[in-house]
Amino acid sequence: REARVAELKAAQARKAEGGLLVQVSKASWEAEVVAASVGRWVVVHLHADSSLESQTGRGVPQQCAALALALREVAARFAGIRCCQLPALDAIPPSQLGKLPALFCYRDGSLQHSLMGAKAFGAAPSAAQLVHMLSEVEVVDPSEGTPMGGAVSDHDSDDLSD
Repeated sequence: REARVAELKAAQARKAEGGLLVQVSKASWEAEVVAASVGRWVVVHLHADSSLESQTGRGVPQQCAALALALREVAARFAGIRCCQLPALDAIPPSQLGKLPALFCYRDGSLQHSLMGAKAFGAAPSAAQLVHMLSEVEVVDPSEGTPMGGAVSDHDSDDLSD
């Protein structure tokens, strides 16, 4: 009974979080992303503000802002997904800023998919475009408005470690 009560409380907390784009930091990464991804999807947006435009390339901060808006809409529609945002320089070295905007999809404590680069998202990514991209990697089911169980994709090889 206690386990079921704990499970219901956790589900209620996740539902209450729906629609939010949670700000995370390097210090809170383990708890807010890795641990929170056990049993559900956590989608993390690395964002760059206008102060980084000279390092990211022209238009990238605007793409990041549009992506953040789209991700808020996705969070509202798919309440079972935790959507987070992290300043890019808290996660990657300046030499990797050219790969922004970036989304990372975690599940069960590990990175499952990465979606990166200006070409991947277009000039002004919309919520519909983002839902389509997330459905292609089996994070969401747009026809049902629910997160999917999702398997690790064998075609996600791009990373920010080079």
